[in-house]
Order: sequence, then C-alpha cells, then structure tokens
Amino acid sequence: MDAAYEPVSSRNLEHPLTLEPLSVDPASLAQHPFQLPLLDGRQDPSRTDATEEQIEPAETAWTPLMLRRWVVSLFAGVFLALVVGLEVALKVSTDRQGFGPINPSLHYLWTYGPTAALTVIAAFWTQVDYRSRLMQPWRELANPPQTVDNTLFLDYVSPDPITVFIRSVRKRHWPVTAGLTGSLFLKILMIISTGLFSLQSSSPREDSLFTITHQFEMSGFNSSAVDDVAALVYAGVHSNNITYPSGTNASCAVEMFNLTEQSSFSAYNLTAQVRSLTTNLICEPASVGDLKTLNSTSTNSYEYQVSVGIESESCVIPEFQGLFADYAIGDVWVGTVFNATCDAQDIDNAEDQGRLVILNFLLKVDAILTSNGSTEGNHTSAGTAYLSGSAVNGTALVCQPQLTMQRSDVTIDQSGSLIHASEGENLLVPSNISAMDVTNAVLTSISQLNVHGILPYQHFTGFFAWILSSQSSTDAADLSNTDLQAKGAQMIFEGVASQISKRYFLDSNPEEAHGNLQGTMESVQQRLFVKLLSMRLMESALCILALVSLLLVFGSRRGSTPQDPASVARIVSFVSKSPAAINALSPTGSWLIKDLPLKLQREYSTDFKVILDGYRNPHPIFMIEGEGGKDVDDLVWPDENAQYWQPITTRWPSRFALPMVPLAIIIVLEVLLRKSQNYAGVAYVRSDKWTQLSSSYLPALTMVLTKLFFSASDFNIVSLIHALWTSLRNGRIAVGASTFAAILASFLTIAVSGLYIIKEIPHDNSISFTRLDQFVNPFAMHVSDDGIIPQFDIVPNFTSSLTARLVLYEQMNDPMGTKQDYVYPNFTIPQDTSLDLNASFVSISVAVQRGALSCELVPYDSVELDYSYSDANLSLSPGVEVFWSNPKVNWTACDANIFKNATTAYYWLDTGDGVFAEQMSYFDVSSEEDNCPASWGVFGNWSDRRATELNIINCWPSIQETQADISFALPGWTIQSMSVNDNSTKNVSTSMDTYLAFDYWVVSSIYDSYVTEKEQIDDVFTAFIRDQTTKALDTSLLQRHNWDKLRTNIEHRYSLAFAQILNLQGRNTSQAAQSTVSGTATSYSRYRLTQDVASTRVLQGLLIGMMLCAIICLFTVRLHDVVPKNPSSIAAQISLVAGSSMMEKLPPGAQWMDDKEFNALFDSERYSMGWRTDANGDRKFTIDVADGVWEE
Repeated sequence: MDAAYEPVSSRNLEHPLTLEPLSVDPASLAQHPFQLPLLDGRQDPSRTDATEEQIEPAETAWTPLMLRRWVVSLFAGVFLALVVGLEVALKVSTDRQGFGPINPSLHYLWTYGPTAALTVIAAFWTQVDYRSRLMQPWRELANPPQTVDNTLFLDYVSPDPITVFIRSVRKRHWPVTAGLTGSLFLKILMIISTGLFSLQSSSPREDSLFTITHQFEMSGFNSSAVDDVAALVYAGVHSNNITYPSGTNASCAVEMFNLTEQSSFSAYNLTAQVRSLTTNLICEPASVGDLKTLNSTSTNSYEYQVSVGIESESCVIPEFQGLFADYAIGDVWVGTVFNATCDAQDIDNAEDQGRLVILNFLLKVDAILTSNGSTEGNHTSAGTAYLSGSAVNGTALVCQPQLTMQRSDVTIDQSGSLIHASEGENLLVPSNISAMDVTNAVLTSISQLNVHGILPYQHFTGFFAWILSSQSSTDAADLSNTDLQAKGAQMIFEGVASQISKRYFLDSNPEEAHGNLQGTMESVQQRLFVKLLSMRLMESALCILALVSLLLVFGSRRGSTPQDPASVARIVSFVSKSPAAINALSPTGSWLIKDLPLKLQREYSTDFKVILDGYRNPHPIFMIEGEGGKDVDDLVWPDENAQYWQPITTRWPSRFALPMVPLAIIIVLEVLLRKSQNYAGVAYVRSDKWTQLSSSYLPALTMVLTKLFFSASDFNIVSLIHALWTSLRNGRIAVGASTFAAILASFLTIAVSGLYIIKEIPHDNSISFTRLDQFVNPFAMHVSDDGIIPQFDIVPNFTSSLTARLVLYEQMNDPMGTKQDYVYPNFTIPQDTSLDLNASFVSISVAVQRGALSCELVPYDSVELDYSYSDANLSLSPGVEVFWSNPKVNWTACDANIFKNATTAYYWLDTGDGVFAEQMSYFDVSSEEDNCPASWGVFGNWSDRRATELNIINCWPSIQETQADISFALPGWTIQSMSVNDNSTKNVSTSMDTYLAFDYWVVSSIYDSYVTEKEQIDDVFTAFIRDQTTKALDTSLLQRHNWDKLRTNIEHRYSLAFAQILNLQGRNTSQAAQSTVSGTATSYSRYRLTQDVASTRVLQGLLIGMMLCAIICLFTVRLHDVVPKNPSSIAAQISLVAGSSMMEKLPPGAQWMDDKEFNALFDSERYSMGWRTDANGDRKFTIDVADGVWEE
C-alpha cells in the first residue's frame, strides 16, 4: 500500500474507534450520501464538536444490476413484446399466406434465428437466476434474526437446480423459485423455437402492374369468311379433352394481359379488370307448321327439299326451305340448325330479328325414282333421279343469340389460360359487330368440319349432332325434348363463339397497349408459416416468464449488502465489523460444514449502523449480529479430522465424462449423417406434426442437457465473456477453458435447430409392367383401278385427324401417348402386383417411334422450264412445263402420270402472279430400290407469265424407332420426361406406304380468308408456313434462301401430325400384342428423416471445441486438497476468512467502496489459502495475506 495511507485499525489509531451505535433507518442512507476519504479514517478536528443529530448517513445498500426493478421490468416487457410479436407473426402468416417468398437455401436463417434470439435472452437471464440465488441468504439475514439453516448455512449456488427449486419452494424463497422457473422456461422456449416456422408452398396475392397484350378490335369482320379453327378447337375440347386456348373458356373470351416485368416465379395467376366478350343463346320451343316435302333432282345424289313454317312466342318465321340429301328409303330422323329471320311485324327492333333455329323431323322416303320411272331400291345408277316422300313429327327451337361486353375481373395463369371471369359492368358492344354476325360465324366454322367420324348421327348436320352428343343422347325420344336440345345448343354455341371471339376479335398488337393496368398476382411460392401449436406453446412459456419477471419486480426489496458479495475480499469487508461472527468462526477454517453449528448456536441477522471514531467522525458499517441462543464453549472441537471437499462435477468420473459426452455425440452425429447420405435418410417416419415436432425438440433437448452438464462444470458464475477475459488475463487456463466450453455450449441449441428435416424420399422397386400394344403402320395403301386415287386399308379417323390438326396448329400439346413427335407404347400395372403405386413415378426404357420425312431441294441446274405451250396460247392462264431430274430415282417406276423418262419427272404448273406453292403425293406402290419419293412440291414466285423463282422439292418418308427412357406419373400414366438416345435410331420402314398423305389425312378442309394467296398456296403448304397464331402465313419461307427454315418446318410438322395418327390408329391392342417390360417404380409416399450436413458440421465443430476444453481442464486444474468445505454458504466463507489480517488492514468505509477503490486496497499484496501459524503460534486453515508462516 501507499505509505501515505496507512491502513487504519484499532491497534494503530491514536484515537481508537469508539463503537457508538446510532439509531439510523437504513432506508434513509440512500437519501443523504456522504463521501469518505479513500483510506484516511481521520477527520478534521474542527468537527470534534459534532453531535449525533448532526450526523448524516453515508451510503446506501447495494442491489445487483440484474435484480433492479427496471431491469427485471425490461425482461417482462421483452417477454410480453415477444408474445405480441408472435401474435402479429401469426396474423401476418394467416392473412398474407406466410412470409416470403423465401429462398429454401436460406432455411438456416429462419431455423436458427428464433433460437439464437432466445439464447441471447437466456444468457442475460442466467445472471438473474444466479443473483437471485446468491443474494437470497443475505436477504434472509436482512430480516429479523433467524436460524443459521435459513441464513448463514443457506446455499442456493452449489446444489443442482432441482434441489434448489424444491428447497426454495419449501422455504418460500420465491425470488429463487422465480429465477429457476425463468431459466427452465427459457430452455423450454429454446427447444420449442426450433419448430416455430415451417416452409410451405403458398399462393399469396400481391399488387402488380400489367401490360395488355391482346385487345378487342372488331372492325373488318366478315362472318362468312371464317375458317374451321374455332370449331376445330371446340371439337378438340369436346372429343379429345384438351383445355381451352388462352384467354377463353366455355362461354367467353377476354382481353389478354401479362406482367410488365418478368416474374421469377414459374407458376402464377394474374387478376385484372379487362373487357370480356360473352355470348348466350336464349331458346324457346316453337310450333312447326305443315312440313312440305318438295321433290328435287340431282345427277350425283338424292336430294329433297323441305318447306316449313315455324312460330314461337316471340318470333314467327313464315317459311323456311332447306335442301337435304339421303341415300336410303325408309323412316329417317333428320336434324339441322340454321339462321332465320323473324317476321318484322313481330319485332320492335330490326336488329333483334335474327334467330338460330334448331329443327328436326321424321323423313319418310317412299321411293327413289329414276328418269324412266323405275325404282332401283337402295341404290341408283348414274343419271337423273329424284326422291318421293314426306316429312312429319317436326320439333323446333327458336333461339335468340346475345352478345355482351363487360368490364370483368379476369384471372389467368402464367400461360394465359382463363381461370375465371366474373360478371361486371356492362359495356356497349361496338356497332360494327352484332350477335347474328357471331352466329353466322359459328355456323360457318362448324359447317367446315365433318363430325360424323366420331358422332353416331349420320342424318344430322354437324351442329345438331353435337347438340345430342353434348348431352350424351342416343335415345330417339330426345328428338322431341326441347329442354335437352336447348341446353346442348347453348353449350355448343357459346363454346365455338368464344373461339371465334379469340381468333377474330382479339388483336395481338393493340395500338393502345399500355403497361399501367393495375391488378394482382397470385404466385406459387415457398413461404414461411408459423406453426400454431409451437407458437401457442411459446406464448404460454413467455406469459409464464412475464409473470415470473413481474413477481421479481414486485417482490424485490431494498439491497441487503453494501456491495457485491461474490468475491472473497468482499466477504472479508462485510464481516470485518462483526466481532461475534469473527470470534465464533475464527478457528473453524478447516472444519466441515456439518460441524460449524457447534460454534453457531444463535439466530442471526444483518444491520446497517453508523459509528463514531475518536474524532466523532461518522462511519456507516454493515455487520452480522447474533441474538438469543446459548454461549458456545471455545474449547469445543469436531470429532472428525480435517478433510478436503470436492464438488461432484469435478471428481474424476465427471472429469472423464466431460470430454466423453461431446465425443459420443460427435460419433453419433457422424454415423447418422453417413446413414442419411447413403440411405436417403436416417429412418422412415410419418409426415405429421408430432413427428415434425419430435424431430426438432428431441435433438434440441439433448443439446440443452449437454449445455447444462458443461455449465455445471464451469468455475465461473459471473458474465461468461467477462470471466473468459479475466481468466485469460490472469493465466487461469482451466478456468478459461471451462468458461469457453460453456460459451460454446450456448450455441448448441442454435445449431441443432436445423439438424433434421423430414423429406419425401424416393423408394425404387423393380417391377414388370404390361405393355398393352405394338405399333403398326396405319398408312398401308394400294392404287385404285385408275392408278390415281389412293385406297387406304384404314380410313382416316376424324378424331386422329382432328388431333393432328390441333397439334399442328399449336392448339394442343402432347396428347396422351405422344411426346412431341414421338409415340410411346401404353402400359399398365399387372394385377398381381402387391405394391401400392398410386403415388409413384415409373421409369421404363422402351422403343418409341416417329414418322420422319426427309426432303431435298432439287438443284437449279437439274430443273428445266418450258414456256412454249403457254406462250403459244396466250388466251389461257399462264403456265409452264417443269422438268427435273434425279439420277438416284427411277421415275418410270414411281408414277405413270409424272415422268418424262427414267431420270426426269414432269409437271405442268398453272398459276398466276405472286407467291405460289403446291404439293403432290405419289400414290403408286413401288419397290424401295427404285427410291421413289413419296411426295414432291413446287414453290416460288410468278410475275408476268414467268417464274421469277421456281423450286422443286422431293420428300422420302420413313418410320424411325429409337430407344428412350420415359418417366410416368401414376395413377394416370402422365408422361413426365422422355430422354431419347439418338445413337440408337434406326429405320423400321422406308417404303411408300409409310407416307402420311398430309392433304388427305390432316389439312383437307383448311380454308382461311385472311390469306389472299390462298388460291396459289395449297392446303399443305399453308400448314407448313402457318405461324403460331394459325391465321397468318410467313410467305418469306417460300424463298430459296430460306429453304433450311422451310425444310425444318416441313419435317417437324409432318412428324408432329404423323405422331397423332400413329398414336390413335397405329396400335395393335390385341391380346397377342401384349408383352412384359421391366421398369422401376419410384414411390414418394414415404418420408424419411434426413440429417442436414451444414448443421451437423457446425454441431461437431462446437462439440470438438468443448471436448478440447474439457481435456485441457482434465490435465490442468488442481481439484484435490483445495478447500475443506463447500464455500458457497455465508458461514463457510466467514470460517475461511475470520480473524485474518486482511480485516485489520481495511480502512473505515471499505464496505461501501466501489470496485475500483476496493480493488486498490488489495493490489499490493499476495494472498493464499491453507494452514497458517500466526504470531501467537495458533494454527488454523484460512485465507489471508501471504506474509505469515504457511505450511507446505
């Protein structure tokens, strides 16, 4: 110490301290602070006349920071704020369908985040718990005198938490109970928080900006010039179960829109207010007048005319005449749909006169008469013929078409498919379009399709046949069922009309397109949801914690000690003014705890007093006083000899277990990780909430227990970071290692929160599947007697041709059985299979087929043009004789009508100015060695009776077979993927009969008034150069320098159409064609518990650090022969310092000094603990200044 400040004691003071207790309220100490000199106990002699009334108390009692009311109140506020936060999170999660979108790769953030936050709170609460336990004995001493069991011997620091909890409840020491309860529920919270959030797919709505891509534009519409595509699409919907094209549904078409900025989501729905166009058909029954059959003649068929009058409640049609054809005698039901006009006298508004009439009747054909009057039965020879008969039992519906434009709330998906269009504000329909215009367009489009290939109604027009088919009607009684017919008519009319609206009224390049259309986007996202059960459990725990905090707030009292009693030096200062305790316990430093009551037979309490020294200077003091009881014999001595005490956590079994626990967990984690990686998971589990919670809670509980084990072995009870720094600064390796291990253990509950994830795991089973068919050639044909007309062994099926056209027009994608231009076999699961494969994926390696067309452009120098005949006959249409040669082809064996000689082919081209393109097929069957092409084409440009460009192409067909790996989704056998091995491709047929006659099978009825070059570009080339909108031709492809692009179109579209024909008509499904194919069924109906690699490695890193710290402690800490008793109680601490010279050197006021001043008192000395012989020759075990005689 500094010589200027000699420690004050009763032995070296000139005026010894006179203990004159004053009656002072300890609470008043806080109101009158008084500063004392740091070390000098003397005061100015001018104050020697001070009286007791003039003395002011100097200091206030001390309360730990973490137990002060505002701090504990802050804890309560934090817990309540977390409850509110959880409720807000739940509401947001519910109202907004989760938080997000969330990147699944960031799952560590929302997995670890809640646990990390609670770990920080728990670290602070640890001090609340510790300080509550440490201060409870001093609190009891501050009460009226009590027995030593409840004061000096009370120990809440060293026992395990369960013992402390039970003891505190029994003794009603509620602050200790509250602190332990808070620690318990915080650990529970950390466990529960690992399962607070879950990542799920969701579809929230968000405000977005859209751009209109298709607007209604109805100018220039010609209802009589529509093509068959609208009816074709509806036929696909009706017969092939395809979906409606974008922007349409069964009754309306809508303006199309899309996101202004590209979305990162693959699946989403868009909703906005745009215009919709809806049609409706209001039908009413009508009476049918006398049906008059008028005979009619024709050279090639039998025709008859029917005249009839029709009248409904709102419309009169005086007379209708229709021409019908039939080939048989007998009773035949006939049905038709046509336009008619109501009598103007019955309609107020002329625009409402148009009607759609549905009529059917029974035709009785009596005879088919030839020109000479003879009857030929059911057939007639060439020549003039006419019918004789009558029409009876007529039934009619008169239907008024309606066209409505509205501003509707429209929802479409990312591909434009219309999901919903609500009824909205009615808008004016442009004056240049009417409901009858749409009606005429519907009838024109339907009339171009031959629906009798799929509908069993041979004597009905296509429209009427569809009406019956839509209602699944095969009963003749339905022909008089006007309700059924009205329902079917409305369905067909609205369906075709919606496609008319899309095809002809929607402009794909709107002039007024804008990007400020407001709407909402509903996207399929991975979003974060709050688990309700976990949240409620957490809220319950947080409410309990808030109540515990409030209990500490309202149960707190004034401080019970002058300063922090956590250090030995502070204990020395606290008891330095307590002569009774010092005298009683001075010789007991080596005694066991159980023997100390021999010296403590009184009831004890603490008191704050003020004493005056010889100069009448006041000094506040803190002292322990004993009352009552009996006097103690100074010669009493314990029966047992002195022995050393050691806590159970520092004994050798515990010390060896400390590094073994993390090592065992590391090994288990590694074994489970290897199993998870090698077997796609640790174990099969159920995907229910209890399994999910268990997979989160059990690992978290394990890590909490591990943390508690290491915390029990930690030698520090103050702030871990501060303790680590202090131990390292002072070279306390064992203490630093144990502290660092405890710090690492705090992160275990964070890292473990993302350890296990439940995933759907594929499970493979090798299974033999049944192949249901084998491919055959659907195009086998031979030449008719005249050598020109093809005669097919298999008649083209309307369904297959329709499907081919829909795919070709890009109105339909990959019907079942096809993938792009490949056709794959059909399979089924054998009946003897015991596995449940309803939620499985099947992988099969099998041969698939495709139709290929290889086309070559004839070189210019192989083409010869002869205009001589055309020039000699100027009155005729311009033309040219075209000759082309190919030395690889024997033209004489190919077609008798198209060869000049064996090496040269010939064709007369008759065309006009502009672009032209024609395609022809060779129908003669030839041997493959003649290398005859299956088709040829000519295209180019014509101007002023000359070809400015003329190109010839020849095409050779084949059927190719390729090995492919196909994946299907069960139970519907929906194809998921197909991987084709191009190296395995081979031709299975290259003969002429493998050719798909495009003009006959696919495009025979194409008619498009939008194409001005229609008469010079035939149906086949129209299909090849038609763009995605199906109504515009890219004639630039008919230029020689674009041949590569044209060839790609020809070959690809040919293969697409071929695949649909082969799919529907090229399968042999007989029992003999069935075979067995091996494959793999991958089931996702089972779940496995998978272990996360990153979480495992983080945990192992933490555990390795803890293990190394435990090993350091094992070999560096001295744990034997240290202290004879558990030093955690007040009595034990006093027994170790009572009578030490440190007490004599403390100056007045030392009890109240802050840490800086107080520590300065001890800086210049060194201290030790052990057996010491003092100057009087007394031997005792004590903690004291290392200046006496110490025994080794």
